[in-house]
Amino acid sequence: MDVIAERTMELELPGEAEKRTVRVLVGRPEPRDGGEDWFVPYEIHGPDPDEVAKRSAFGVDALQALGAVVHILTIELESLERRGRLTKNGEPGVWIGIRGE
Repeated sequence: MDVIAERTMELELPGEAEKRTVRVLVGRPEPRDGGEDWFVPYEIHGPDPDEVAKRSAFGVDALQALGAVVHILTIELESLERRGRLTKNGEPGVWIGIRGE
């Protein structure tokens, strides 16, 4: 995967003193099987040390595939926030979009 974007965050879990690292990698959009559709590979490393989720988002072109990966990652990272507090440098609300906190 040719990485075009990356973010590293910390997940603070209740009852644990040590923060866990969550790293998100987004790959370059690529045409799917030589056709007109496109895909964007992405990976989520963590929160467990050996945990790596490798997935892709799809679209009719590169821009739609990038938009899809942002949407999907937002949902996946919000699900992590149900387990604990997701931060970057101790600041919450580090993912995509504007939050009214």
